[in-house]
Amino acid sequence: MKLFGFEIKRQSEEQEIPTFAEKIEDDGAVNLAYGGLYGTYVDLDGTVRTEAELVTKYRQMAGNPEIDQAIDEITNEAIVVEDGRETVTLILDEELENSLPEKYQSAIQEEFKRVLRLLEFDTKPYEIFRTWYRDGRLYYHKVVVPGQEAEGIQELRYLDPRKIRKARETYRKRSDRTTGQTVALTKTAKEYFLYSNKGFAAGNRALNDPSVEKAGTGDGVFRIAKDSILHCTSGLLDAGNKMVLSYLHKAMRPLNQLRAMEDATVIYRIARAPERRVFYIDVGSLPKAKAEQHLKDMMTKFKNRLVYDASTVKFVMIEDF
Repeated sequence: MKLFGFEIKRQSEEQEIPTFAEKIEDDGAVNLAYGGLYGTYVDLDGTVRTEAELVTKYRQMAGNPEIDQAIDEITNEAIVVEDGRETVTLILDEELENSLPEKYQSAIQEEFKRVLRLLEFDTKPYEIFRTWYRDGRLYYHKVVVPGQEAEGIQELRYLDPRKIRKARETYRKRSDRTTGQTVALTKTAKEYFLYSNKGFAAGNRALNDPSVEKAGTGDGVFRIAKDSILHCTSGLLDAGNKMVLSYLHKAMRPLNQLRAMEDATVIYRIARAPERRVFYIDVGSLPKAKAEQHLKDMMTKFKNRLVYDASTVKFVMIEDF
């Protein structure tokens, strides 16, 4: 809000406590060098591309019958829909209940119900939870009508997680201590989201698009304010604390083993099919001549095949030569 040449706005960042240890976040944000995107594409090579491909892998896994059944059972246990009862409710902290007046508590509850209506949580709780559990993340765009910000959020639009990524610009600040030592402190400059119509599966080339600063210009990448995006991650990170994982990640190895066993079984059955038709004929103590004649008779018998003749309604023996 601007008034008499002065601007009143929300504080851009919270007060940070000076520390030499970098904070580990579970939001999967890409750490960029302070000052912009240019010159940072080397660090993004593989990180962005791999996460987008990882989400695609999770969705392919969900197409497997066994994985799909497991997700259904987990979702049914997590989401309970009963007549006369709400699927999810907001429980205020006891200290907050005692300190807040009743009208403010009612306002919070009404706003919570409004958010649920925007999410269509009353009709799609199963799909929302299933999507979050499968992908390991959810992104929504808070749609606000320009010039009518006082009316609040008008729509929460779902975003494909392969097309959006959170970015955090950090820098190292030197701090002199009374002991004479210089300690490097990690500071966060700003946070925002990067959105690309093409998605980030193409690698780091999309992040160096010249249209990054021009929102809505074709398939380029552009920045979105942090307050405009609502996102929720699984909280699981990889070994390097850089990539958000889904709860399906643990099932990736067993699923690959199951598929390998199924493929091996099919290959085995096809490759061994001719060999499985081989059988042994016991000639006992027959003389050599009679034994050979018995083998020829058996060979001739099995060389003939029966064919059903529909005109005579009988089986006709056809000899193969």
